[in-house]
Amino acid sequence: MNKRKKINHKIPRKGDKFEKTFKNKIFTLYVKEINNSIKFELDNKIYDTPSGAAFAVTKNYTNGWKFWNIDK
Repeated sequence: MNKRKKINHKIPRKGDKFEKTFKNKIFTLYVKEINNSIKFELDNKIYDTPSGAAFAVTKNYTNGWKFWNIDK
């Protein structure tokens, strides 16, 4: 029987901000609350997940929690 590893992420809060330098450019991810849900804003676009915002930066699928260092 395969057990899935439980992932415990730090839950980002409205007002949190995360910065990432990628290819010599600084990107800033803002945490927003929209309709009682946590969303992520990058370059004036809203994403449901940090991974969606990371894809917008890298053009590759990546773990957004790690990319933005949200787990730290």
